[in-house]
Amino acid sequence: MASIDDLPPDQRAVLELVLRRGRSYDEIAQLLSIDRAGVRQRALAALDALGPQTRVPSERRALITDYLLGALPAPVAEEVRARLGESASERAWARVVGSELGGLSDGPLPEIPAG
Repeated sequence: MASIDDLPPDQRAVLELVLRRGRSYDEIAQLLSIDRAGVRQRALAALDALGPQTRVPSERRALITDYLLGALPAPVAEEVRARLGESASERAWARVVGSELGGLSDGPLPEIPAG
């Protein structure tokens, strides 16, 4: 597992823009002159580096990443939150990653429910 300081500059910048500046993936893409998928990929790579080795599938980690970074529409965010309440492995991964992100965020991260 890496720390925030160990991340490549582009990944760290995306996290800081989302968590400290409240920017969306679309706003960051415009700011950095890259596409939205490139911004999301940097966010996913950053959280994968911050999190522990896990058997949680990459698609689920991607949704959890988007959830923690506030990049999901409300109905989808609620589905991810509900799934976190049901899945101990997903919840554990989200908690570790969330604890790493806490120092970057100006506000609270989305709730990671108890099991």
